[in-house]
Amino acid sequence: MDLPIAAIPLMHVDLSLILLRIIHILSGTLWVGVLWTLVLSGLVAREGRAADEPGTTQASHTRLLRYMNAAAVASVGSGLFLYWENSTGLSREWIVTPRGMVLTGAGLVGVVAAIDGWIFSRAAAGRLRAAYLSGLALTGMAASRYLQ
Repeated sequence: MDLPIAAIPLMHVDLSLILLRIIHILSGTLWVGVLWTLVLSGLVAREGRAADEPGTTQASHTRLLRYMNAAAVASVGSGLFLYWENSTGLSREWIVTPRGMVLTGAGLVGVVAAIDGWIFSRAAAGRLRAAYLSGLALTGMAASRYLQ
């Protein structure tokens, strides 16, 4: 006889780990989504089709870069805490398991991607901000030059 879900006693449920997983998944999704938004808006701007459309201005790109950086910090930070918990404090025995190797590789890729993004996106945002403050109207192809 199957017990209803409500009748099954909850084992040790660590709400902080559940919250960390939710933060990790949502911030990772936001991070990738903002990245694709920036890439696609840059491609559209380079083709000259979006020069007058909202969403391709310097201010919106700078705002998106801030969201992407915040999402990267949240994703990498929560991922590191989750990794620490899963590996039981960086246990070598866990790290050499198939699951440990996959999560170690994925974690390293995520950290490298975040560091790479922080370096290059900060530089691009600085160039866009300087051009914006100097009075240039950056839309379309002009903005795409400052993003490179």
